[in-house]
Amino acid sequence: MEHFIALVLSLVSAIVAATDGDRLRQVATNIWQRGHEAPFFCGEQNGEASALAMLAVAVHESGLQGSVQDCSICRRPGGWCPGGAVSLYQLVPGVAWGGFTRSEICSDNRVATLLASNVLTLHSGGHSTAHMYRGYASGDPLVFSRAAREIEAGFQRLLRHARIKVVYVDGCLTTRRIPLQAGKTCQPIPQKR
Repeated sequence: MEHFIALVLSLVSAIVAATDGDRLRQVATNIWQRGHEAPFFCGEQNGEASALAMLAVAVHESGLQGSVQDCSICRRPGGWCPGGAVSLYQLVPGVAWGGFTRSEICSDNRVATLLASNVLTLHSGGHSTAHMYRGYASGDPLVFSRAAREIEAGFQRLLRHARIKVVYVDGCLTTRRIPLQAGKTCQPIPQKR
């Protein structure tokens, strides 16, 4: 799990990692644990790939910002962000909230991570991860969107970094470890500036 925490910290600026490291370590722990408790892929790397899938959503939707995680960014008249989406995963009111209240989701990242995992699981039955992210972004895996493409691209980068491949086999999105070729080393993921 330590390598996953290091990966999460590498995805944010050095300033954010230094000032908000404890919160980000907890976010990484929540994601890692949920990915391994209830993976939505098949195969040997299913837990790690599930955690990376949730991380891709959180990075795209919120940049892992604390003010988005605790919904303090939404403190406007009426108390809602535009569209009502909340948490690192920008969960939209309705089915995605799974019966939890805005307050419960905003005050406990474990709840938000559970709900994001449930939404991804709901849409993981297709033939590709693109299908899963289209369902996550719009509620319908047949609806193409820029957000879904961007989340999918981020997920593919994370998978390459982790040397994992996700392929459709016998009715399931299945994970496989990509062997490291002799003489080659993994390169760090470039940070956003």
